[in-house]
Formats: sequence, structure tokens, C-alpha cells
Amino acid sequence: MKLLLAPLCPLLVGACSVSERGGSGGPAGREVEQTAGARASDSKAFLRAATEAELLREKRLLSGAEFAEAMREPGTVVLDPRSAWVFERSHVEGAINLPYTDMAAESLAEAIPDRDTRVLIYCRNNILDGRPGEAEEEAEVEVIQDFAYPLEYHPPEIPKSFDAALTIPTFITLYQYGYRNVWELRDVVDPAASEISFVARLSEVESTPISRHRNVERP
Repeated sequence: MKLLLAPLCPLLVGACSVSERGGSGGPAGREVEQTAGARASDSKAFLRAATEAELLREKRLLSGAEFAEAMREPGTVVLDPRSAWVFERSHVEGAINLPYTDMAAESLAEAIPDRDTRVLIYCRNNILDGRPGEAEEEAEVEVIQDFAYPLEYHPPEIPKSFDAALTIPTFITLYQYGYRNVWELRDVVDPAASEISFVARLSEVESTPISRHRNVERP
């Protein structure tokens, strides 16, 4: 992402002199007024915001240990931008779910009313790919320690190309809506061995915190 946006800096007036509190995009935190027949998108404004956001984002990448420590700080919100279906299967313990496709001024204000809130974000790319190998195709799940990695990975659960990780547009979108205190998980972590606590839903009725240093048999 950084390599793609860097050449744009000379073309964008003021885009490379962003502060952590300001931006050159439109009014933060409100929806635009729609008129039938008017243009519904503005790619130039998005690229300006993306260029500014990337300058901030590269300073806001956390290791797994740093992310776990930041989670414990009072007032911190962990935001999971994946789909609700994927979130229900497994997520960082204590995280709130607001799918990226649902992010708008109103939904963000409801989920995180104070734009100064420290927000931690992660996505599927941060979770170690635990899909079973060919020899285990008949199994419903593969249990590694006590975390059940689903066998049938639907497209949203398969890791994306690194330059298409969901955290990137999520960071930019939060930036566009005036959220400047955003921090991103940098590392790939194994839910069964990470300092970050995960919750896995192993059935329709069971939701279990993952203990990272025990081998537990699951039905």
C-alpha cells in the first residue's frame, strides 16, 4: 500500500503534511447529502485521505505483545471489521464487530461515540491459517491445542493478499471519519499460542475462551 501511494504525494496538495489530528478530506463524521443523478463516489478524495492515513498508519503498527497489552488499557476498543458470520466463529475476546461494508458516520458513532477513543483493529490476515491438510479432509475441524480451526473455509476466512488486508481500508475509513487514535495489529498470530485472547464458537450453543497453554479435547 505504501509503495502504491507514495508516488502520489507530489500530486496531492498538502497530502504529505498531515498531522495526527487533522486531514485534508471532507468533514469528518457526517454523511454527505445524496441527490438523485449525482456522482456517488470521489476517488480523488479517497486517494488524498489514503495518502494521509498511510503516513499515520505506518507509525501505528503493533506487535502481538503490544496489541495484547494495549487491549488491557481502560477505554480501549478492539474493532473487528470482518463479516458478522466470520466474527461469530472466532474473534479477539472483547472485540466489537462492525463489518467494513457497514461503516458509515451513523454506525461508527453508535459503535464508538468518542472519536478520540483508542481503537485497535485486526483482520483475517492476522490470524494464522490453520486449515487442515489433505489427509484430514474428512474431519469437521482440526484441533490444535484447544482452538478448533474450521475445515470448510469460506472465501471471507481465507487470508487475502497482504496488500489487500482488510485492516488497510479499515484504517483509511476510520481516518476519513475523524478517528485518529487507531492502532493496527501488525503480526500474524496463532490463536492457540498468542498473548492475545481469542474466543471460538465450536457449536451453535458453545462459545469458549481459548486457553493458550493447554491441550484440551473437544467433542
